[in-house]
Amino acid sequence: MAPFRAQLIEALESGDSRQMDLIFGVRSEEDLFWVEELQALATKYPQFSLHCTLSAGSPSWTGHRGRVQAVIASAIPNAAFRQVYICGSPAMTMEMKKMCLEDWKMEKKDLHVEGYI
Repeated sequence: MAPFRAQLIEALESGDSRQMDLIFGVRSEEDLFWVEELQALATKYPQFSLHCTLSAGSPSWTGHRGRVQAVIASAIPNAAFRQVYICGSPAMTMEMKKMCLEDWKMEKKDLHVEGYI
């Protein structure tokens, strides 16, 4: 998420009015970071929504459950018709690229990927 955080803040603060959704997927509650800052942005800018999802959250977790790949269609129903920015592990980014390009038939120009090892 780090590569896109600065871009997100810049876009919102410069007046970009496009709908922006961030799905922040991690394993557990302890792995979440920047959530308070991101929630404050979602409160300040109505065009921005934060969706946190945990693949192994505690029983008390009330947010989305599952990996980003499994959650995206329900969290952002029109994701296939927007620009998608992906940052994550090589396996996750490859799976998301396949979903976007092959399943959703997105144009390659609308997909931006930043992987990490």
